[in-house]
Amino acid sequence: MAVGEGRRDRWARRAGVLGVGFAVTGLSAYALWPQFPRVASVLEGAALLCFVFYVTVNAKAIRVASSGRTARLGLHSTLLVIVVVAIVGLVNTLAARHNVRWDLSGSGKFSLAPQTIKILKGLDRDVTMTLFVQDSDPSKEMLQGLAESYQHDTSRIKVVSIDPDKHPAVAKQYGITQYNTVVVESGGQSTRMRFSNQQELDNREQQFTNALIRVTRTEKKRIAFLEGHGEHRTDDVGQNGFSLVKEALEHEGYNVSSLVLAQQGQVPEKMAAIVIDGPTKTIAPQEVEILRNYLNAGGRLLVMVDPLVTSGLDALLADWGVTLDNDLVIETSSPLFGAGLEVVVASHYSTSHPITKEFTLATAFPAARSLRFDESKKGPLQSDPLITTSDKSWGETDLKNPQVSLDRLRDIAGPLQIAMAVRPGTPREDDHAPTTGPNRAARLVVFGDADFATNNFFRLLGNGDLFLNTLNWLGEQEDVISIRPKEARLSPLILNNSQEETLFLVSLVLFPGVVLLVGLGAWQWRRRL
Repeated sequence: MAVGEGRRDRWARRAGVLGVGFAVTGLSAYALWPQFPRVASVLEGAALLCFVFYVTVNAKAIRVASSGRTARLGLHSTLLVIVVVAIVGLVNTLAARHNVRWDLSGSGKFSLAPQTIKILKGLDRDVTMTLFVQDSDPSKEMLQGLAESYQHDTSRIKVVSIDPDKHPAVAKQYGITQYNTVVVESGGQSTRMRFSNQQELDNREQQFTNALIRVTRTEKKRIAFLEGHGEHRTDDVGQNGFSLVKEALEHEGYNVSSLVLAQQGQVPEKMAAIVIDGPTKTIAPQEVEILRNYLNAGGRLLVMVDPLVTSGLDALLADWGVTLDNDLVIETSSPLFGAGLEVVVASHYSTSHPITKEFTLATAFPAARSLRFDESKKGPLQSDPLITTSDKSWGETDLKNPQVSLDRLRDIAGPLQIAMAVRPGTPREDDHAPTTGPNRAARLVVFGDADFATNNFFRLLGNGDLFLNTLNWLGEQEDVISIRPKEARLSPLILNNSQEETLFLVSLVLFPGVVLLVGLGAWQWRRRL
């Protein structure tokens, strides 16, 4: 071999080694610093030049080596690897361009709630979510993963993650003093959330969605709760209070206040809805007249009256075709575990009304009375039975007898209505009616029970969701009528002895055995070549 050829071979080998080094360094640079693609491009270009030089110098040796049987088999294996890599790359490219998700959890805890998706689809303004979390904090993945799930359903959301330790100036600008704080901003409005414990992290979607509602509402709608007749109070944190109702409404962007008609003498202007939640004393005729005028002028009214109560609202409700029966609903088809038959567990809802058409949760009513609609008023008024009991229920009229039983001569046979919505005109006629002004269409919702929304029952089953759906329909907030984000719950996998044995055999015997047999078969096949 000539001296020049030996020197050229040495340079070719060096170029090959350098090419491998440049290639690995370029891939690492792109993985670590994707914001600097030129660095990776220069390194990969240098690697390509080194490989071309190496192949050019050793072209003759490569041709000789490739003519043998072993070389052909190696070439086939190399081509097979290239094809597999190309297929994997193509699949990854398609997956990156067409993002598809599957939630295989039993409770759907990795999927956004229907209410959240509705709000995201209806966003008409840009929202920025800034996460102030340490890079090393395990909760960062949970918070950022949820924020990116919101991005998946809308292009209106921008997510920014900032480590306060690395960017203290930005944290100071936002007034951040604690880790795990999320700031949500839109159109000059902002709100912040603090996740200080695991329970708050588990319920992070609920907080994210509530924050999204708060910053995207241009005007807070006002809801007033009637007081002065023994109603449930929104400032009462006890079991019979409505403090959870007030908190939930404020999270959804409402301004909640109390209304004492005996003092104020009128309903304040621009009121989205009035709530009468379980009066225990008769409402004065003068107050009823104010409510009647409010409703006739296009007002929105939610009435909840418990059994055995004389509310003074019978005449007003009769104007709108609603009659409150003097009974106690008994439901025998689906009793609540540990409760009496007077606790109605409902699951039959109207599928045409906005309040309940997408509602799938059961609700519980501790003590309810039945409602009826005057069919002679159908036409000028439209009634929607929101909740209906089963045909195994009845309205017990002998309320003094502790032993309840169906008396077909005196009692009211089921199925019964325990909640209904009434509005003027034919079905859906008011959907496009003005929401403000003298021509606004009135809306009325009546429940034969008020206790279902108290603090003691608000978080039971779907009670809170049903109540909030009702207020959202009355307040013209149909875009947020749905099921609220799910609270986290423990879902353990419990196996019996047979299932444990099957899992052991499949995972530790069957799968390893199949892999071993395939490997032995491939080895025998290669030996015969």
